[in-house]
Amino acid sequence: MNHLIFAVLLLSFGQRVAKQPPLIEAIQKHDLALATRLLKDGANPNSREIITTKPSATDGIVGGTTREGDTALELAVDRQSVTFVNLLLHYKADPNTRGQAEWTPLMTACQRSSVEIVRILLRNGAKPNLRNRYGDTAIIFAANVDRVEMVNELVGAGADMNGGTGQTALMIAAECDSTKTVKYLLKHGADPNFRRPGHWTPLEFAIERNSTECAEMLKKAGAKGRSRAQLRKEVDAEVDLAKKQHAFEQKAQVAMHLVVKPDAVDSAVIEAAVIDVATFQSKEFDPFFGVKAKSIILVEESAIWNDFIESQMNGELSEEQACDIDLSMRRSLQSRNARLVSLAGCKFRDPRIVQKRNKALPNDMNPSNYWQSKYKGWVQVMLPGYSTDGAQAVLRFWFGPTPHGAAATYFLRKVAGKWTVVWRDLARYV
Repeated sequence: MNHLIFAVLLLSFGQRVAKQPPLIEAIQKHDLALATRLLKDGANPNSREIITTKPSATDGIVGGTTREGDTALELAVDRQSVTFVNLLLHYKADPNTRGQAEWTPLMTACQRSSVEIVRILLRNGAKPNLRNRYGDTAIIFAANVDRVEMVNELVGAGADMNGGTGQTALMIAAECDSTKTVKYLLKHGADPNFRRPGHWTPLEFAIERNSTECAEMLKKAGAKGRSRAQLRKEVDAEVDLAKKQHAFEQKAQVAMHLVVKPDAVDSAVIEAAVIDVATFQSKEFDPFFGVKAKSIILVEESAIWNDFIESQMNGELSEEQACDIDLSMRRSLQSRNARLVSLAGCKFRDPRIVQKRNKALPNDMNPSNYWQSKYKGWVQVMLPGYSTDGAQAVLRFWFGPTPHGAAATYFLRKVAGKWTVVWRDLARYV
């Protein structure tokens, strides 16, 4: 799932993002003249970006330390810059260097659907059968985006059509309804019944995803597989088991934490953030799609924190923002939001905040008519997490006029007795 992120840094607490090697900075700024001069002067074409680790309560990571990330070539490929790719390869950049999660530039080029860069990398010695941390090879990503030209280039360079250790290219193509790629792979000898333990056959992927054309091609090639009803029965059983396991884990987690009742401090923090997002205006990003109403609904039931939400939040935040939310604040978020909490006791001074129970949201908040609503939108918050000294707070919430909504992370500081927004990060998933 893709997402659009708009973030604003209002105040700075000092630079904690590591300084990058000059060549990496040149690529990030798309400064070709500077990159060329640096390479001529002997800069390492395999320079790597420096990544500042983000804190994680889930993994007990303090954050703020540095490590090496992707190479200059990987960054150039990710930006789909043919000019920078050619420049780096001219100065002998290694096309098979590994980046984060053991990705290669060739995998990134395939994922980005850049046929020209795939050709350039292969001409310069990129190996098509290298695997990333998850066992996938480049052809898996090419099959995913249904670019037969890329698949053809890879196969011509010796790529294994059954690549990797998990799903094959044919499985991926069938699952993604990549009809051209399915046709190409079958024509060039891909086994329609090859599968690894724990995976469906290509035909089963096509049937489950309603890829009718792919399914017909596979059947003509002799593919075998179970019926849709059999597949749904298996999926439903797995979902039911996962729900039971989740419920058990949630119950165990809730038992570890006391019920938290929001207080006046929580009310002040929530009010500051909610009114800020309700009045936020930007030409680049409108959180409420131009809805003109003034009032905003605050859902009376809080949201629950979990490990996925922390991972999602870290993915949205810059390194500096993530490091602002230290372990103590994250653990505060974690413990205070282990179970649903009623916000009915919260008192808000601003009359624009209207509290409603989740099940009592008005019909006019439905997506078909929210532009005519008397409410700007809705917000469902978690209880704030606080720093050890109580002077800083972080608030995570979902919001929007649409049911799908967006995510927000607010970092606030208490200044002269008033909670002030230091920075906000708004992420809309599309």
